[in-house]
Amino acid sequence: MSSSDSTLLNLLENNCILYLKNGRIEHVQAPEYGRVTLAYHDGKFSHYERAETIK
Repeated sequence: MSSSDSTLLNLLENNCILYLKNGRIEHVQAPEYGRVTLAYHDGKFSHYERAETIK
């Protein structure tokens, strides 16, 4: 396993959501309670919306 593979696996294990933007893999931390919405325009990722609920 390469270093980049282990980095991606580490991000996934830490509840990050991976997405592709402009040819690069980006990530956003998933909220403990809430939602993340990925928005696409013309088949390409445009932005994400993150909403978190505090309990």
